[in-house]
Amino acid sequence: MNRYFQVVLAILALAYAGAADAALTYSIGDKCYLPGPYASNRCSVRWGFSGNSSNKILCLWNGDNVSDCQGYSNYANTYDYGYSGSNALEIRWHTVWPTNDPSWPDTHAVRLHGTLMYSKTLTVASTSISNPGCSVTVDNQSVIQQTLDSQPTGAVICISPGTKVVSSLNPKAGQTLKSSNPSNKAILTNPGSGSGERIIASSNSGITIRDLVVQGNTTVRPEYGILLYGTSQKVHNVDVAYSLIGIGLNGAVNAQIDNSSVSYAGDGVACSGCAQPSIWVNNSGDVRILSTSILNNGVGPEGDGEIACYNTNNLLIQGSMISYSGASGVFLVACDNAQIIGNQVDHSKEWGLDIVNLSYPTGSDYGLFLENTVSYSRNGGAVLKDSQAALFKNNSYLSNRQGPSASGSCNGVNRRGNTAGFYAINDYSSPSGTACSD
Repeated sequence: MNRYFQVVLAILALAYAGAADAALTYSIGDKCYLPGPYASNRCSVRWGFSGNSSNKILCLWNGDNVSDCQGYSNYANTYDYGYSGSNALEIRWHTVWPTNDPSWPDTHAVRLHGTLMYSKTLTVASTSISNPGCSVTVDNQSVIQQTLDSQPTGAVICISPGTKVVSSLNPKAGQTLKSSNPSNKAILTNPGSGSGERIIASSNSGITIRDLVVQGNTTVRPEYGILLYGTSQKVHNVDVAYSLIGIGLNGAVNAQIDNSSVSYAGDGVACSGCAQPSIWVNNSGDVRILSTSILNNGVGPEGDGEIACYNTNNLLIQGSMISYSGASGVFLVACDNAQIIGNQVDHSKEWGLDIVNLSYPTGSDYGLFLENTVSYSRNGGAVLKDSQAALFKNNSYLSNRQGPSASGSCNGVNRRGNTAGFYAINDYSSPSGTACSD
Protein backbone atom coordinates (compact mmCIF):
# COMPACT_ATOMS: atom_id res chain seq x y z
CA MET A 1 0.00 0.00 0.00
CA ASN A 2 1.46 3.38 -0.95
CA ARG A 3 1.92 6.22 1.50
CA TYR A 4 -0.98 8.24 0.07
CA PHE A 5 -3.51 5.52 0.83
CA GLN A 6 -2.00 4.99 4.27
CA VAL A 7 -2.59 8.66 5.05
CA VAL A 8 -6.15 8.52 3.70
CA LEU A 9 -6.96 5.45 5.79
CA ALA A 10 -5.47 7.07 8.88
CA ILE A 11 -7.61 10.17 8.35
CA LEU A 12 -10.72 8.04 7.84
CA ALA A 13 -9.95 6.08 11.00
CA LEU A 14 -9.62 9.31 12.98
CA ALA A 15 -12.87 10.61 11.53
CA TYR A 16 -14.66 7.37 12.42
CA ALA A 17 -13.32 7.42 15.98
CA GLY A 18 -14.32 11.06 16.34
CA ALA A 19 -17.85 10.33 15.14
CA ALA A 20 -18.13 7.31 17.43
CA ASP A 21 -17.07 9.44 20.40
CA ALA A 22 -19.13 12.53 19.57
CA ALA A 23 -20.60 12.45 23.09
CA LEU A 24 -17.22 12.03 24.80
CA THR A 25 -16.97 14.45 27.72
CA TYR A 26 -14.07 15.25 30.04
CA SER A 27 -13.77 16.82 33.47
CA ILE A 28 -11.00 17.81 35.89
CA GLY A 29 -11.49 19.55 39.22
CA ASP A 30 -9.99 23.03 39.29
CA LYS A 31 -9.45 23.62 43.01
CA CYS A 32 -8.28 21.79 46.13
CA TYR A 33 -6.90 22.77 49.51
CA LEU A 34 -4.03 21.90 51.81
CA PRO A 35 -3.75 19.84 53.88
CA GLY A 36 -5.27 17.12 51.72
CA PRO A 37 -6.70 13.74 52.73
CA TYR A 38 -3.45 11.82 52.18
CA ALA A 39 -0.68 14.32 52.95
CA SER A 40 -0.26 17.80 54.37
CA ASN A 41 1.48 19.09 51.24
CA ARG A 42 -0.82 17.71 48.53
CA CYS A 43 -4.54 17.48 47.89
CA SER A 44 -6.97 15.54 45.70
CA VAL A 45 -9.45 16.36 42.93
CA ARG A 46 -11.76 14.33 40.74
CA TRP A 47 -11.04 13.74 37.07
CA GLY A 48 -12.73 11.56 34.49
CA PHE A 49 -14.40 11.04 31.14
CA SER A 50 -17.54 9.44 29.74
CA GLY A 51 -18.81 8.39 26.34
CA ASN A 52 -15.51 6.85 25.22
CA SER A 53 -17.33 4.28 23.09
CA SER A 54 -14.29 3.43 20.96
CA ASN A 55 -12.18 2.86 24.09
CA LYS A 56 -9.46 5.35 23.29
CA ILE A 57 -6.43 5.34 25.58
CA LEU A 58 -6.94 8.51 27.61
CA CYS A 59 -4.21 9.67 29.98
CA LEU A 60 -4.03 12.34 32.65
CA TRP A 61 -0.79 14.36 32.60
CA ASN A 62 0.67 16.95 34.98
CA GLY A 63 3.41 18.51 32.93
CA ASP A 64 5.54 15.62 31.70
CA ASN A 65 4.36 13.29 34.48
CA VAL A 66 1.71 10.77 33.51
CA SER A 67 -0.67 10.11 36.40
CA ASP A 68 -3.21 7.64 35.03
CA CYS A 69 -4.23 6.01 31.73
CA GLN A 70 -7.42 4.11 30.96
CA GLY A 71 -9.30 2.80 27.95
CA TYR A 72 -12.75 2.35 29.48
CA SER A 73 -15.91 3.87 28.03
CA ASN A 74 -16.53 5.67 31.35
CA TYR A 75 -13.98 6.35 34.05
CA ALA A 76 -13.31 8.58 37.04
CA ASN A 77 -10.64 8.69 39.73
CA THR A 78 -8.78 11.11 41.94
CA TYR A 79 -5.66 13.02 41.09
CA ASP A 80 -3.88 13.02 44.46
CA TYR A 81 -0.82 15.14 43.73
CA GLY A 82 -2.05 18.71 43.77
CA TYR A 83 0.85 20.73 45.14
CA SER A 84 0.78 24.37 46.23
CA GLY A 85 0.28 26.84 43.39
CA SER A 86 -0.96 26.09 39.88
CA ASN A 87 -0.93 22.61 38.36
CA ALA A 88 -1.48 22.29 34.59
CA LEU A 89 -3.47 19.07 34.07
CA GLU A 90 -4.19 17.59 30.65
CA ILE A 91 -6.17 14.67 29.26
CA ARG A 92 -4.47 13.33 26.13
CA TRP A 93 -5.45 10.62 23.67
CA HIS A 94 -2.68 8.12 22.91
CA THR A 95 -2.70 5.49 20.18
CA VAL A 96 -0.55 3.18 22.36
CA TRP A 97 -0.03 2.91 26.09
CA PRO A 98 2.66 5.43 27.08
CA THR A 99 5.09 2.73 28.26
CA ASN A 100 4.79 1.12 24.80
CA ASP A 101 5.55 4.37 22.99
CA PRO A 102 8.89 4.12 21.12
CA SER A 103 10.06 7.30 22.88
CA TRP A 104 9.56 5.92 26.40
CA PRO A 105 11.04 6.79 28.93
CA ASP A 106 11.27 10.29 27.42
CA THR A 107 7.98 11.38 28.98
CA HIS A 108 8.08 14.82 27.37
CA ALA A 109 8.14 13.25 23.91
CA VAL A 110 5.53 10.67 24.88
CA ARG A 111 3.19 13.38 26.16
CA LEU A 112 3.46 15.33 22.93
CA HIS A 113 2.68 12.18 20.95
CA GLY A 114 -0.74 12.25 22.60
CA THR A 115 -3.52 14.46 21.21
CA LEU A 116 -4.65 17.09 23.71
CA MET A 117 -8.36 16.56 24.39
CA TYR A 118 -8.94 18.67 27.52
CA SER A 119 -6.94 20.77 29.98
CA LYS A 120 -7.55 22.52 33.28
CA THR A 121 -5.40 24.54 35.64
CA LEU A 122 -5.71 23.12 39.15
CA THR A 123 -5.27 25.77 41.83
CA VAL A 124 -4.06 24.57 45.22
CA ALA A 125 -4.51 26.86 48.21
CA SER A 126 -3.85 26.66 51.94
CA THR A 127 -6.60 26.64 54.57
CA SER A 128 -4.39 28.06 57.33
CA ILE A 129 -5.69 31.09 59.24
CA SER A 130 -3.50 33.72 60.86
CA ASN A 131 -3.87 34.69 64.52
CA PRO A 132 -2.87 38.33 64.95
CA GLY A 133 -2.50 39.99 68.34
CA CYS A 134 -5.16 42.20 69.91
CA SER A 135 -5.55 45.81 68.81
CA VAL A 136 -7.95 46.44 71.68
CA THR A 137 -9.62 44.34 74.40
CA VAL A 138 -13.27 44.88 75.37
CA ASP A 139 -14.87 43.79 78.64
CA ASN A 140 -18.19 45.68 78.69
CA GLN A 141 -20.82 43.98 76.51
CA SER A 142 -22.55 47.27 75.75
CA VAL A 143 -19.57 48.72 73.86
CA ILE A 144 -18.54 45.75 71.69
CA GLN A 145 -20.31 47.06 68.56
CA GLN A 146 -19.17 50.60 69.34
CA THR A 147 -15.59 49.35 69.48
CA LEU A 148 -15.98 47.51 66.17
CA ASP A 149 -17.27 50.73 64.61
CA SER A 150 -14.50 52.91 66.03
CA GLN A 151 -11.59 50.63 65.17
CA PRO A 152 -10.11 50.73 61.66
CA THR A 153 -10.34 48.15 58.92
CA GLY A 154 -8.11 45.21 59.78
CA ALA A 155 -8.16 45.78 63.54
CA VAL A 156 -8.29 42.84 65.98
CA ILE A 157 -11.02 43.28 68.60
CA CYS A 158 -10.61 40.93 71.55
CA ILE A 159 -13.30 40.16 74.10
CA SER A 160 -12.42 39.30 77.67
CA PRO A 161 -13.74 36.07 79.26
CA GLY A 162 -17.30 35.93 80.52
CA THR A 163 -20.81 36.02 79.10
CA LYS A 164 -21.78 38.99 76.94
CA VAL A 165 -25.36 39.61 75.78
CA VAL A 166 -25.22 40.98 72.23
CA SER A 167 -27.22 41.23 69.01
CA SER A 168 -26.15 41.30 65.35
CA LEU A 169 -22.50 42.17 65.92
CA ASN A 170 -21.12 43.43 62.61
CA PRO A 171 -17.33 43.70 62.20
CA LYS A 172 -15.87 46.03 59.59
CA ALA A 173 -14.07 44.71 56.54
CA GLY A 174 -10.87 42.90 57.47
CA GLN A 175 -11.51 42.96 61.21
CA THR A 176 -11.00 39.99 63.52
CA LEU A 177 -13.36 39.38 66.44
CA LYS A 178 -12.02 36.90 68.97
CA SER A 179 -11.55 36.01 72.64
CA SER A 180 -8.62 37.55 74.42
CA ASN A 181 -7.91 34.09 75.86
CA PRO A 182 -8.70 31.16 73.51
CA SER A 183 -8.46 28.68 76.39
CA ASN A 184 -11.18 30.62 78.26
CA LYS A 185 -13.50 31.67 75.47
CA ALA A 186 -15.81 34.63 75.77
CA ILE A 187 -19.47 33.64 75.44
CA LEU A 188 -21.61 35.76 73.13
CA THR A 189 -25.27 35.10 73.81
CA ASN A 190 -28.70 36.42 73.08
CA PRO A 191 -31.91 35.96 75.05
CA GLY A 192 -33.60 35.03 71.76
CA SER A 193 -36.46 36.68 69.99
CA GLY A 194 -37.01 34.21 67.19
CA SER A 195 -37.28 35.37 63.60
CA GLY A 196 -34.65 37.83 62.42
CA GLU A 197 -32.38 37.66 65.46
CA ARG A 198 -28.66 37.03 64.85
CA ILE A 199 -25.80 37.04 67.32
CA ILE A 200 -23.19 37.85 64.65
CA ALA A 201 -24.13 39.00 61.14
CA SER A 202 -21.98 40.65 58.49
CA SER A 203 -21.63 41.19 54.74
CA ASN A 204 -18.21 42.82 55.08
CA SER A 205 -15.30 41.16 53.33
CA GLY A 206 -12.26 39.60 54.94
CA ILE A 207 -13.60 39.29 58.48
CA THR A 208 -12.54 36.52 60.87
CA ILE A 209 -14.59 35.23 63.81
CA ARG A 210 -12.50 32.99 66.05
CA ASP A 211 -12.02 31.50 69.53
CA LEU A 212 -15.55 32.27 70.76
CA VAL A 213 -18.69 30.59 72.08
CA VAL A 214 -21.83 31.79 70.28
CA GLN A 215 -24.83 30.57 72.21
CA GLY A 216 -28.55 31.18 71.97
CA ASN A 217 -31.33 30.56 74.43
CA THR A 218 -32.48 26.97 74.91
CA THR A 219 -36.14 28.01 74.66
CA VAL A 220 -36.67 31.02 72.34
CA ARG A 221 -33.72 30.73 69.99
CA PRO A 222 -32.18 33.32 67.66
CA GLU A 223 -32.65 32.66 63.96
CA TYR A 224 -28.88 32.46 63.39
CA GLY A 225 -25.88 32.09 65.61
CA ILE A 226 -23.69 33.49 62.81
CA LEU A 227 -24.85 34.74 59.40
CA LEU A 228 -22.24 35.75 56.81
CA TYR A 229 -22.88 36.94 53.28
CA GLY A 230 -19.68 38.50 51.98
CA THR A 231 -16.27 37.60 50.55
CA SER A 232 -13.35 35.81 52.24
CA GLN A 233 -15.03 35.42 55.63
CA LYS A 234 -13.72 32.90 58.16
CA VAL A 235 -15.00 31.16 61.29
CA HIS A 236 -12.30 29.39 63.31
CA ASN A 237 -12.53 27.57 66.65
CA VAL A 238 -16.04 28.81 67.37
CA ASP A 239 -18.63 26.76 69.27
CA VAL A 240 -22.20 27.57 68.24
CA ALA A 241 -25.19 26.21 70.13
CA TYR A 242 -28.94 26.67 70.50
CA SER A 243 -29.86 28.74 67.46
CA LEU A 244 -32.36 27.81 64.78
CA ILE A 245 -29.55 27.80 62.21
CA GLY A 246 -26.07 27.53 63.64
CA ILE A 247 -24.01 29.14 60.87
CA GLY A 248 -25.45 30.55 57.64
CA LEU A 249 -23.48 31.42 54.51
CA ASN A 250 -25.74 33.18 52.02
CA GLY A 251 -24.12 34.57 48.88
CA ALA A 252 -20.71 34.00 50.44
CA VAL A 253 -17.57 33.59 48.33
CA ASN A 254 -14.32 32.01 49.55
CA ALA A 255 -15.71 31.32 53.02
CA GLN A 256 -14.23 28.92 55.58
CA ILE A 257 -15.51 27.27 58.76
CA ASP A 258 -12.91 25.17 60.55
CA ASN A 259 -12.15 23.57 63.90
CA SER A 260 -15.58 24.62 65.10
CA SER A 261 -18.76 22.98 66.36
CA VAL A 262 -22.50 23.44 65.96
CA SER A 263 -24.69 21.80 68.59
CA TYR A 264 -28.46 21.45 68.84
CA ALA A 265 -29.50 23.70 65.98
CA GLY A 266 -33.22 24.05 65.36
CA ASP A 267 -36.06 23.76 67.83
CA GLY A 268 -35.92 20.01 68.41
CA VAL A 269 -39.17 19.38 66.54
CA ALA A 270 -39.52 17.21 63.43
CA CYS A 271 -42.27 18.14 60.98
CA SER A 272 -42.76 18.73 57.27
CA GLY A 273 -41.15 22.01 56.21
CA CYS A 274 -39.75 22.94 59.61
CA ALA A 275 -36.29 21.33 59.52
CA GLN A 276 -33.40 23.66 60.36
CA PRO A 277 -29.78 22.93 59.36
CA SER A 278 -26.72 23.21 61.56
CA ILE A 279 -24.85 24.86 58.68
CA TRP A 280 -26.71 26.43 55.76
CA VAL A 281 -24.84 27.28 52.54
CA ASN A 282 -26.87 29.02 49.84
CA ASN A 283 -26.01 30.66 46.50
CA SER A 284 -22.35 30.71 47.44
CA GLY A 285 -19.02 29.57 46.00
CA ASP A 286 -15.70 28.15 47.17
CA VAL A 287 -16.90 27.25 50.67
CA ARG A 288 -14.83 25.08 53.03
CA ILE A 289 -16.09 23.28 56.15
CA LEU A 290 -13.12 21.62 57.83
CA SER A 291 -12.60 19.62 61.03
CA THR A 292 -15.97 20.71 62.36
CA SER A 293 -18.30 18.78 64.66
CA ILE A 294 -22.07 18.75 64.15
CA LEU A 295 -24.26 17.29 66.91
CA ASN A 296 -28.03 17.24 67.17
CA ASN A 297 -30.73 15.39 69.09
CA GLY A 298 -31.64 12.75 66.49
CA VAL A 299 -35.33 13.66 66.36
CA GLY A 300 -36.56 12.90 62.85
CA PRO A 301 -37.12 12.35 59.99
CA GLU A 302 -37.67 15.93 58.78
CA GLY A 303 -35.77 17.12 61.82
CA ASP A 304 -32.89 19.49 62.47
CA GLY A 305 -29.14 19.36 62.25
CA GLU A 306 -27.82 18.61 58.75
CA ILE A 307 -25.22 20.46 56.70
CA ALA A 308 -27.34 21.81 53.84
CA CYS A 309 -25.98 23.21 50.57
CA TYR A 310 -28.02 24.87 47.83
CA ASN A 311 -26.87 26.16 44.44
CA THR A 312 -23.20 26.45 45.40
CA ASN A 313 -20.12 25.54 43.38
CA ASN A 314 -16.95 24.08 44.93
CA LEU A 315 -18.12 23.12 48.41
CA LEU A 316 -15.53 21.21 50.46
CA ILE A 317 -16.50 19.32 53.63
CA GLN A 318 -13.46 17.56 55.02
CA GLY A 319 -12.46 15.85 58.25
CA SER A 320 -15.75 16.63 59.98
CA MET A 321 -18.21 14.68 62.12
CA ILE A 322 -21.98 14.90 61.67
CA SER A 323 -23.90 12.99 64.34
CA TYR A 324 -27.58 12.48 65.16
CA SER A 325 -28.98 14.81 62.54
CA GLY A 326 -32.77 14.75 62.52
CA ALA A 327 -32.62 14.89 58.73
CA SER A 328 -29.79 13.75 56.46
CA GLY A 329 -26.19 14.19 57.48
CA VAL A 330 -25.12 16.13 54.38
CA PHE A 331 -27.77 17.52 52.01
CA LEU A 332 -26.60 18.74 48.58
CA VAL A 333 -28.96 20.44 46.13
CA ALA A 334 -27.43 21.74 42.88
CA CYS A 335 -23.97 21.99 44.46
CA ASP A 336 -21.66 21.09 41.57
CA ASN A 337 -18.03 20.08 42.10
CA ALA A 338 -18.63 19.31 45.78
CA GLN A 339 -15.82 17.50 47.60
CA ILE A 340 -16.98 15.46 50.60
CA ILE A 341 -13.76 14.00 51.99
CA GLY A 342 -12.81 12.07 55.10
CA ASN A 343 -15.94 12.70 57.16
CA GLN A 344 -17.82 10.59 59.69
CA VAL A 345 -21.61 10.71 59.32
CA ASP A 346 -23.60 8.67 61.82
CA HIS A 347 -27.14 8.16 63.13
CA SER A 348 -28.82 10.43 60.57
CA LYS A 349 -32.60 10.20 60.65
CA GLU A 350 -32.82 10.26 56.86
CA TRP A 351 -29.90 9.53 54.49
CA GLY A 352 -26.27 9.81 55.46
CA LEU A 353 -25.47 11.66 52.22
CA ASP A 354 -28.44 13.15 50.36
CA ILE A 355 -27.49 14.33 46.85
CA VAL A 356 -30.58 15.48 44.94
CA ASN A 357 -31.96 18.17 42.63
CA LEU A 358 -35.35 19.10 44.18
CA SER A 359 -36.75 21.94 42.01
CA TYR A 360 -33.46 22.52 40.17
CA PRO A 361 -33.12 21.04 36.65
CA THR A 362 -30.02 19.07 37.65
CA GLY A 363 -28.55 17.84 40.90
CA SER A 364 -25.00 18.10 42.19
CA ASP A 365 -22.78 17.10 39.27
CA TYR A 366 -19.06 16.17 39.29
CA GLY A 367 -19.05 15.40 43.01
CA LEU A 368 -16.17 13.68 44.79
CA PHE A 369 -17.07 11.50 47.80
CA LEU A 370 -13.82 10.18 49.21
CA GLU A 371 -12.81 8.30 52.38
CA ASN A 372 -16.09 8.89 54.26
CA THR A 373 -17.67 6.58 56.83
CA VAL A 374 -21.47 6.59 56.87
CA SER A 375 -23.16 4.52 59.56
CA TYR A 376 -26.48 3.86 61.29
CA SER A 377 -28.59 6.03 58.99
CA ARG A 378 -32.34 5.55 59.00
CA ASN A 379 -32.27 5.16 55.20
CA GLY A 380 -29.40 4.02 53.00
CA GLY A 381 -25.91 5.40 53.34
CA ALA A 382 -26.44 7.76 50.40
CA VAL A 383 -28.99 8.69 47.76
CA LEU A 384 -27.81 10.08 44.41
CA LYS A 385 -30.66 11.54 42.36
CA ASP A 386 -30.33 13.23 38.97
CA SER A 387 -26.70 14.05 39.73
CA GLN A 388 -24.15 13.13 37.09
CA ALA A 389 -20.46 12.16 37.02
CA ALA A 390 -20.18 11.46 40.75
CA LEU A 391 -17.12 9.60 42.02
CA PHE A 392 -17.38 7.54 45.21
CA LYS A 393 -14.03 6.17 46.37
CA ASN A 394 -12.80 4.40 49.52
CA ASN A 395 -16.00 5.04 51.47
CA SER A 396 -17.41 2.74 54.16
CA TYR A 397 -21.13 2.14 54.68
CA LEU A 398 -21.87 0.44 57.99
CA SER A 399 -25.24 -0.74 59.30
CA ASN A 400 -27.41 1.76 57.46
CA ARG A 401 -31.13 1.30 56.67
CA GLN A 402 -31.90 1.19 60.38
CA GLY A 403 -35.52 2.24 59.81
CA PRO A 404 -38.29 2.21 60.68
CA SER A 405 -39.62 2.17 57.10
CA ALA A 406 -36.14 2.65 55.70
CA SER A 407 -35.95 4.16 52.24
CA GLY A 408 -33.50 2.80 49.70
CA SER A 409 -32.63 -0.63 48.33
CA CYS A 410 -29.09 -1.02 49.65
CA ASN A 411 -26.76 -0.07 52.47
CA GLY A 412 -24.55 2.16 50.28
CA VAL A 413 -25.32 4.50 47.37
CA ASN A 414 -28.90 4.39 46.07
CA ARG A 415 -29.06 5.74 42.50
CA ARG A 416 -32.22 7.42 41.23
CA GLY A 417 -32.97 9.18 37.95
CA ASN A 418 -30.11 10.32 35.72
CA THR A 419 -26.81 9.41 37.36
CA ALA A 420 -24.80 9.08 34.13
CA GLY A 421 -21.07 8.92 34.67
CA PHE A 422 -21.39 7.46 38.18
CA TYR A 423 -18.20 5.65 39.19
CA ALA A 424 -17.23 3.84 42.40
CA ILE A 425 -13.81 2.54 43.46
CA ASN A 426 -13.00 0.43 46.54
CA ASP A 427 -16.11 1.29 48.52
CA TYR A 428 -16.95 -1.08 51.38
CA SER A 429 -20.33 -2.01 52.75
CA SER A 430 -21.50 -4.09 55.70
CA PRO A 431 -24.04 -5.52 55.12
CA SER A 432 -23.22 -5.83 51.43
CA GLY A 433 -24.50 -3.44 48.79
CA THR A 434 -22.12 -0.58 48.03
CA ALA A 435 -24.32 0.77 45.21
CA CYS A 436 -27.67 -0.03 43.60
CA SER A 437 -30.41 1.32 41.37
CA ASP A 438 -33.31 2.36 43.55
